[in-house]
Amino acid sequence: MKMTIALAQMAVALGRPQQNQLAAQSLAARAVAQGAKLLLLPELWTTGYDLERIHEYACPLDSGHFAMIAELVVCQS
Repeated sequence: MKMTIALAQMAVALGRPQQNQLAAQSLAARAVAQGAKLLLLPELWTTGYDLERIHEYACPLDSGHFAMIAELVVCQS
């Protein structure tokens, strides 16, 4: 079995989740267009190491970053 995996490198904007989400969406679209079945993003890609404000970024599973990631999932048979 063969699987195409995309490794995404991006300049994470510290404390700017919306900007980082847009970058991740663009990378995901490129990965899918190139046949990737799995996309790996950098650690803490949504906010960077903005640990002083990390509690502000926490959100329920059905909203925020988790909901955005769920939208990026592409199921192909």
